[in-house]
Amino acid sequence: MKSTKAHYKFRSLSKFAGLFLVIALVFSSCKRITEDTRSENPPPKNTFTDPRDGQVYAIVKIGEQWWFAENLNFEIRNNWSSWCYGNNPEDCSKYGRLYDWQTAYSVCPQGWHLPSDAEWNQLITFCGGEPFAGGKMKSKTGWNSPNLAATDSSGFSGLPGGVRRSDETFSGIGTVGTWWSSSESNTAGYAWVRSLYHNGGEVARGTAYSGLGLSCRCIRD
Repeated sequence: MKSTKAHYKFRSLSKFAGLFLVIALVFSSCKRITEDTRSENPPPKNTFTDPRDGQVYAIVKIGEQWWFAENLNFEIRNNWSSWCYGNNPEDCSKYGRLYDWQTAYSVCPQGWHLPSDAEWNQLITFCGGEPFAGGKMKSKTGWNSPNLAATDSSGFSGLPGGVRRSDETFSGIGTVGTWWSSSESNTAGYAWVRSLYHNGGEVARGTAYSGLGLSCRCIRD
């Protein structure tokens, strides 16, 4: 009898322990889902009105930095160093203008500036590093399919404005977005850039010839 009671007591405890484990796993799973969902919610956005032309831009705080959440679309009169993709004004309205590096360096409104390579690194580190930050920085819309990994949980809302090449042709709208930094590379005539792609969730760091037309984001001074 003693052995039977002991056996029954062990089985009862085992059933209780199993039930407790199931409850704990469910609670843990629910907590993890809640945390993951919360982490994918983008931060709230404010707005900034460019006093030069009255355009209103969404801005967002990511970590300790304030960024434009849209590509800059400021046209400098009598300046032939910025372009609408394919010379189509509608693309400027959606994707912003493309600027050569010299123009991009000083085109941000007062109180804002073109981000340095180090400031881009700070943003990307906050968003999880180069292999993962791209998805958190890409807009959920405006990209060609497949827009892989795009959650825009950072609020950066990166759009694929493409590039204007040195031969005055355009390519890449809908598939790639590349943004200037203010930092020159060790190669004369080249500056550091960051790129996002429609078919991946990474951020690419590279250099680009300063005469290319690329997108511009502004960061607060």
